[in-house]
Amino acid sequence: MAKLTRTQGVLAVALAVALALVVPAAAQMVGSGPMGGSMMGGPMGGSMMGGPMGGSMMGGPMGGGMGGGAGAALVEPSTQDDEVAGYQFAIQALQTAIATYNENLGDPSYDTAGYDTDPEPNALKKELYRDLWALYDELGQHYRNRDQLVNAAYVYESALGFFPKPESAPAVGAAGAMAGGMGGPMGSSGGPMMGSGGPMMGGSSVLGSSGGPMMGGAPMMGSGGPMMGGSAPMLGSGGPMMGGMGGGASAGGSADLWDDLKPDVQRFIRTGILASAYYRLGQVYYESYRGSDAVPVLDYSADNAGPESLLPAGPEEETQAGVDQSALGLLTQIKLMTGDPNVRSETTRLVLESQNSAAAWANHGIAMMRSGQQVEALRAFRRAVAIPVEQDARNVEAHVVAHNYMGVQELERGDLEAASASFRRMIDLLPMWDAQIPSSKRYSVYREGQRKLLSATVVAYSNLGIISTRRGQHQDAVAYQDAAVQAAELLLNLEQEDRGASIGDVDRAMSVVASAYQNAAMAYRTRGGDAKGERSREADYQMAREYLERAATCDPGNAATWNALGEMYYRLRRFGDAEVAFQEAVRLDGSVEAYRGNLTAVGERLGDRPR
Repeated sequence: MAKLTRTQGVLAVALAVALALVVPAAAQMVGSGPMGGSMMGGPMGGSMMGGPMGGSMMGGPMGGGMGGGAGAALVEPSTQDDEVAGYQFAIQALQTAIATYNENLGDPSYDTAGYDTDPEPNALKKELYRDLWALYDELGQHYRNRDQLVNAAYVYESALGFFPKPESAPAVGAAGAMAGGMGGPMGSSGGPMMGSGGPMMGGSSVLGSSGGPMMGGAPMMGSGGPMMGGSAPMLGSGGPMMGGMGGGASAGGSADLWDDLKPDVQRFIRTGILASAYYRLGQVYYESYRGSDAVPVLDYSADNAGPESLLPAGPEEETQAGVDQSALGLLTQIKLMTGDPNVRSETTRLVLESQNSAAAWANHGIAMMRSGQQVEALRAFRRAVAIPVEQDARNVEAHVVAHNYMGVQELERGDLEAASASFRRMIDLLPMWDAQIPSSKRYSVYREGQRKLLSATVVAYSNLGIISTRRGQHQDAVAYQDAAVQAAELLLNLEQEDRGASIGDVDRAMSVVASAYQNAAMAYRTRGGDAKGERSREADYQMAREYLERAATCDPGNAATWNALGEMYYRLRRFGDAEVAFQEAVRLDGSVEAYRGNLTAVGERLGDRPR
């Protein structure tokens, strides 16, 4: 191999970077940001798994000789329009430059004068690695912007396979323990049901499972999930799998061994490149519903990121906040989603480092609430809404979530006035939130934003309807619940019409719609019970019956819905239908005495009459 002088090494860098710039520039990355993206969610918790997982080390064989890092012989792309091939060529050129630089460094004839006299020690080595990481990141974002997350994961796993790493760094890809595999419940909260007695409670990243009131009783309170961090869009496919990347783990790794690097180069790579690369990989794992894979890489990124951390393809807010806070924010969201009891340490660290982040305070409030510290939770939510919403675009979503949880607490304490003000403030903020979901973003991000917006709309209107019912304002209650139903049906249509939606996505939307129908039925039933005229009473009962029939269709395994439907049939003197509904309620949950009593009562009413 020809000798490589320092000047020639710099030229190799320039060539590699130039090649990346000759091809069309990669689209601007749409990232989660340290707090940004998706904070609010659906009404009732649940989990949003779904989407294929995909393998980690896909594509062609990786690399070959030249110290395990240079890869195959360089082949310049035939056209300037081949963006991916241009990136691959430039990456391999830089890997070759690093390997050749190392090969010549010990040669007495190698020009080391510039290397030895640089104001910054080992500047060329750092420059080579810095530019190589920039190319990897731009290629990874090229795929991520197109929702091709399997390819994006492969790029970042290949990068981490090439860069030298200390033994403490997590292994990734086919060579590591985290290859493939499901990552735990992602996309929304996975906490348990909180029991009856509370309002509909929003706050998961996406939709919820059951919740909402039953006829004649208090509504169920769904689990409150996380709010901040990146969204959890569907795993995109499409496009050719990336192959032929040189220097990955399968090729023997980097041209450098970690222990052979000088301390300042180790620090630069660990706090700058590795911290950034692990953060990027954590983002992609998160968006691919691989939560358990994302946790260790984000942990490492948050703990090791320093001022040299590099996100060359990231948005402005991401680089301003720092990789450590970005990684910590996403890590917090995942732990809140999966119900990790130790998440308070992350949320506490975030609020200490991000005093002016409404999202950080809102997430801290959720962590405090889950640990039973209701007073501290309320303080955190109030801190969140005290930060001006105009200060940061991401504050809108944080304010919506914080007002939701404040409203829930106020409603449970019986302070209907304060609760109503909180939910009304949510509604006031929804148009601002909607304006922040431009269709120019990648589709999965846009779709996720619409899902959360519609879920928040269901929550706000449903809770205002519950408050109006408690106040005896039956007309307002019906209007609010009808608005909630409209938003819930839009949400279901969004999932059903999206070919990228998973079965789980549609199921969760069905559950939200069922809860909205149950709430609306309660409002109509209550208004009908107070109606003065027989005709208006029967009309309201018929609407309640219709909503409950829809709810039973959406959620046929809900015993309380069948019991409520039986009650409405009974009030409408459809005793045979009432008996069938009560029988189904008892079949689904025979432990409830009220269900058994209703079945006995309707049987006695029927007597020997034909059923």
